[in-house]
Amino acid sequence: MRVSRQGGNLLVKGAKPRQQVRLYQANGTIIARQQANDNGQATFTAPVSGGIGLVSTDNETVKFFY
Repeated sequence: MRVSRQGGNLLVKGAKPRQQVRLYQANGTIIARQQANDNGQATFTAPVSGGIGLVSTDNETVKFFY
């Protein structure tokens, strides 16, 4: 799974199609969740820059800096 920033959004690629994708703050607080599309991608509004976040599915967690 990969996370990239595109303007004001975070783009998550590599999840399984229709898999639940969750966005967390570094302290474990959930910010948002949504289902990946048929291509295994999900788009979230990016948090204010200057921190560490986590994106998680049922079988993988990725840490990223924003």
